[in-house]
Amino acid sequence: MSDGFAPWQAVASVDDSWKVVDEWWRGPDQQIARMYYSIVLESGQRTTLFSDSARNAWFRQAS
Repeated sequence: MSDGFAPWQAVASVDDSWKVVDEWWRGPDQQIARMYYSIVLESGQRTTLFSDSARNAWFRQAS
């Protein structure tokens, strides 16, 4: 199923970024630790990406 995004696209701009750390009391293996980026792709599409440090992986935020 296609979500309208090519596998690789250039980022035209980063409009905002923020860090979320939650459930830290559960310990480093169970806490939520993410860095979010609100971006505009070269195609003009806007989206939010995040890096999940617990999983060591990148994701696109569902709209």
